[in-house]
Amino acid sequence: MTPRQRTILIALAQIYVKLGKARRALLLVHPLLRGDADPAALRLSIQANIDLGRYDEAIAICDDFPVGEVSQEDRRSLHLLKTQALYRAGRRDEARMCFLETTPPSTDEKAA
Repeated sequence: MTPRQRTILIALAQIYVKLGKARRALLLVHPLLRGDADPAALRLSIQANIDLGRYDEAIAICDDFPVGEVSQEDRRSLHLLKTQALYRAGRRDEARMCFLETTPPSTDEKAA
């Protein structure tokens, strides 16, 4: 698949997620999740699973996400998606801890 085709599939899947058609979005990104998965496709897959109420699946994708190979911004968005999945799954304490990992320490905490 060419990079252009990949970009188009991701853009179309984003539209489907925003329109509340998470199942269709998953069908579009599924081929992009094999091998060297695109971080945008992984985020879309996580969001679509959250929207469908598949919180454990979304959390599992987050846990399997190749964190070492992505930018800090991608890591931050991953943690926020995982926080959302944990919270909706009723795992509030874990969600809170995950959220704290995304929040930079305040200047007061840095001084201490």
